[in-house]
Parts: sequence; C-alpha cells; structure tokens
Amino acid sequence: MPDSMNEDTPLGLAVLGRPGFWPLAGAFRGELRGDGHHVAWSGFIGDEDDPVIAWKRTLELNKRLSQPGIPTGDRRRCLTVMWSRLDGLAGLEELVMVLAAHDSEGVAISAVGLSGLYGVHEGRLRAWVNAPHPLLGPKGLPEALPGALLADGAPKWLFGWDGSGLDPAGLPSELAFRSSGVHG
Repeated sequence: MPDSMNEDTPLGLAVLGRPGFWPLAGAFRGELRGDGHHVAWSGFIGDEDDPVIAWKRTLELNKRLSQPGIPTGDRRRCLTVMWSRLDGLAGLEELVMVLAAHDSEGVAISAVGLSGLYGVHEGRLRAWVNAPHPLLGPKGLPEALPGALLADGAPKWLFGWDGSGLDPAGLPSELAFRSSGVHG
C-alpha cells in the first residue's frame, strides 16, 4: 500500500482505539464518493462503558453524515455541509472526529477532540499534525464551524489520536489499523 494519496486514491481516515475494556465502543467511520469528490469521517461518540448505547448513537451520527449523499462544490464547501449535518444532534459533548474532503485541488481536513493526526510513512505512524495547531482541540462540537487545514495532498491514511493512551508515533501501521478497527 503506497504511503501517499493521489488524485485517484481516496483518503483513508481512522481514529485510534481508546484504552479500556471496550476500545472501539462508539467508534464510527464512513465515506461518500462521487463526481470527483471524496468525503470521509472517523471518530468516537457515545458511552464507552456501554457498547450497545454507543453503537446506537453511531448509527444516528453516520445516518446524518451520509444522507442525502455527497455534497457538491469544492472541498471547503463539502466540509461546511458535512459539519452542518450534525446541527441539532444531541449528545455531541464528547465527540471526537476527523472529517476530510478530497477533490482535484487537494484535501481539506477538519477535526474536533484530537491531540494529534498521524500519517503512515515507511510502515509506521509519523506525526502529520501536532499540538499546538488550530486543527487540534477539545472534544465536542463547537458553536462555530471548526476550521480546516488545506493541503495539496496527504498521506493515503491519516489516523487521529484523542490523547488517550501512549503517543502513537512510530507505531507499526498494521497495529494502527487493528487498533482502529480497520480491516482489509
């Protein structure tokens, strides 16, 4: 698997699992593709102590982000539309999420609740965005629309880290995928 994306390769997003008995409780991932655009999201929502409740909350969140399909416009507009789909959804105080939109011009990435964003380089996680950086910040959906990092390109896979557990820098990519619940 190549380390960096190109115009024809969609960006993969995942958030590393949390320490504890249910490391993936409340985890969600999704993507939409169409007409030269790709939007992807990944994160955590819900009660990590009750995986059934957390799972039900992820269903609603993924439904909100997925419907009515991929937004039109450039990558910045796509992010704006995706964040607006969460308006009015209750229980987002502990939201951890990374959201990316990819078009022919590059990628726009936005996030809440992350302490770092890591790419895969030579089979290991390497810091792509470290604190302090405006992309990283507290959990929960802020009152104002989160900002975005615009880049011409990005690593093929980006892994968000919410600050729980050990810093994942140097973690072998196969362990990062496993920790994030990404298979295949």
